[in-house]
Amino acid sequence: MVLILRRGQIQSLITMQDAIKAVENALIEIGEKMVVQPHRPYLQISSTAGFLLNSGYLKRLGGVGVKIASSYAGNFERGLPTVSSLIVLFDPDTGLPLSIMEGGYLTALKTGAVGGVAVKYLSRDDAENLTLIGAGEQAKFQLFAIQLVRPIKKVKVLSRRKEIAARFAYEMSRRFGIDIEVAENIKCALKDSDIIVAATTSTTPVIVGEEVSEGVHISGIGSFTPEAAEIDARSFARSGRVYVDNLEAINVGDIKFAIEMGAISLGEVYHLADVMSGRVVGRKGRSDITIFKSVGGAAYDVAVALQTYRKARETGVGIEFDLLS
Repeated sequence: MVLILRRGQIQSLITMQDAIKAVENALIEIGEKMVVQPHRPYLQISSTAGFLLNSGYLKRLGGVGVKIASSYAGNFERGLPTVSSLIVLFDPDTGLPLSIMEGGYLTALKTGAVGGVAVKYLSRDDAENLTLIGAGEQAKFQLFAIQLVRPIKKVKVLSRRKEIAARFAYEMSRRFGIDIEVAENIKCALKDSDIIVAATTSTTPVIVGEEVSEGVHISGIGSFTPEAAEIDARSFARSGRVYVDNLEAINVGDIKFAIEMGAISLGEVYHLADVMSGRVVGRKGRSDITIFKSVGGAAYDVAVALQTYRKARETGVGIEFDLLS
């Protein structure tokens, strides 16, 4: 029997705290070479639309899964989600399907959790000023996660549409009791920030290295194709290195352009799992500028989906369907 889980059911089953723990467990397995996640093929439909196929196997956690995800930047103007997906879990012993889940919410939750883990291990412990570039769904999930791992007191948000940023500031300040203001421009947004997160669909850099302060942590969450970049080469040059969540998928514009321009070398790209394990030092001092680039990995999707599936089985949530009858 296959368990089918809708978005609303998934939301009732798993919290951001759960997702952060699941991501950390996946990173531990990656560090111990216990994860198999093949290179993900990308089916390009247009310059702003395409599909990704992610698959992964976490040996110790016993999770096998596949995610089919679409990214259509033009959906923003249509009032539709820019990213949608399905996740299918399989039994690692039999290969039979266990569950089919709406993947959009899990993807957003997982990506937020990955960003939160990166901030936990790469930003200063006392980081309290957060800048969000982008005011869409993923910006919300980054805030959900980051305020759980750092004592955030003030947030600045910048969006190409000020009314969207204003609504974000109003809703999120009421939800978390945090002072959130709309930044007038990129210079104001980056000034005096401890943590900067870019979660946009921009194809050109929105983070300008000359404008960031010493000691800041930067997370690039939005861009994921070889032609798109949210972080400029100057930012990488000032940092001297970058941390990622998947060394097999680093051909994203941010990193590719930085290497091509000589801002960093391929040997200065490190996995976040090695920071967690202590094999690599993340932040060497208070004045360090650290950069995390989220390139994605099926291991995190599978880990979060597996935790959701197990909770659904425990609580009797979901609809069972016999695909073989």
